[in-house]
Amino acid sequence: MHPLRLRDARDDDYDALDRLFPELETGEPTPPKTRWVEGMRVDTRLAERDGTVVGLCLAQRLDDTGYVRLLITDPTVRRMGVGRALMRDFADRCRAAGLTRWCLNVRPDNGPAIALYESMGMARDHRATAVQLPWEVVRAGDAARVRAFTLDEAPAVERAFDWLAGQCARLAKHGATLVCVDAPEGGYAGAAVFDANVPGAMPFRARDVDTAWAMLTVMRTHAKAGDATARIVVRHDDVGVREALLDAGGVPVLEVLHLRGAVPSER
Repeated sequence: MHPLRLRDARDDDYDALDRLFPELETGEPTPPKTRWVEGMRVDTRLAERDGTVVGLCLAQRLDDTGYVRLLITDPTVRRMGVGRALMRDFADRCRAAGLTRWCLNVRPDNGPAIALYESMGMARDHRATAVQLPWEVVRAGDAARVRAFTLDEAPAVERAFDWLAGQCARLAKHGATLVCVDAPEGGYAGAAVFDANVPGAMPFRARDVDTAWAMLTVMRTHAKAGDATARIVVRHDDVGVREALLDAGGVPVLEVLHLRGAVPSER
């Protein structure tokens, strides 16, 4: 068996993504090839052995944090160090860019993956549920409370909700809609980034249920014709919001655990 080789992804590696993506068990279809070529591929590194792609890591370097979006290994090489090699590779790139923090999401029942990430300096931060929400069940909220926020304001929104610095700018670059609700006492009662191409909202934060419905009412107007549902990722510490969406007819399709921590020092 030849040594593991890591390399940048190419446009023609879409077949590898298509083969490996179901291993995530997210319930989502593989992103289309246009999305791979136009956005995902540039942030992806592949692990190759004997000419076959056996692992994939899509990870972004934001303003001050490295964000591992996808880490997938072929089931034939599980527990053989492929995931760790890809994580170490991204850690190297984070340090080269001057980043000291990194994070990711993982299924709470994926014990081996969580053990790997914790061994590399990450700690459990919060849990969230992806809810597949039919637009028709969205309760009409007070749309007048909702406004768009600009990229100039994005850093303040990101700090208010502990989002990754630079996340809004990256998502807006690909056409996402940025909305927020001001709190009467100052600051923000909620904020969300809606991507009609997914379609869905992540990040999505609402301090209360009424704020959630108000933002969803506005986001519905940005949905593509023919899209009957959207995937809304709701943090469990936004009290009552997850329950309200499920009670209205939303379906929980994925639960995730968010981990974050310091990028490990050189190996």
